[in-house]
Amino acid sequence: MTQNLDRLGAAFDQCVESALPSVDYAAWYNCQVVSQNADGSVDLQPNVSYIPSQKNIQLLFPFPGVKITVQEGAQVLLGWSNGDPAYPVAALWAGGSPGDLQTLSIAAAQSVSIGANAVLAAARETDPISANAAMVSWMAAVVAAFAAATPPATVPPGPPVIGTIESGSAVVTLA
Repeated sequence: MTQNLDRLGAAFDQCVESALPSVDYAAWYNCQVVSQNADGSVDLQPNVSYIPSQKNIQLLFPFPGVKITVQEGAQVLLGWSNGDPAYPVAALWAGGSPGDLQTLSIAAAQSVSIGANAVLAAARETDPISANAAMVSWMAAVVAAFAAATPPATVPPGPPVIGTIESGSAVVTLA
């Protein structure tokens, strides 16, 4: 009798398992970011019901030195390195908006370039800027206009470029 119940139980288990979708560990699944942990990992809620919520999932980047913080609710893709369920990763962005990315930090040994003219230095608040000839000429015209004016005085339009950055930095933090 016990043997018959074991076979019946095994048959029942097989029927239930075949009716439920199984996780394809070689596939990517859309997930919502529930929270981000101090170590940068994320807790995820998959958009499919047959995958349980995932905790402490590392974000996968295309190169080392990247750190990000993401908005709760952002959509990412959940996958498994080499199809191994022991190595889940979150990568790529499944749509979303620019607000989903809260901060981005890239550490590099030499430099990080962004944009077509990235070889140029960037000016910071304390970097000196010298007035160019157009700015000097405009400032002289303003002084002359006010010196000779009887109300109302009009200020001549300023030049489109007012100066040249004397020194800048290849290392810039934007906040």
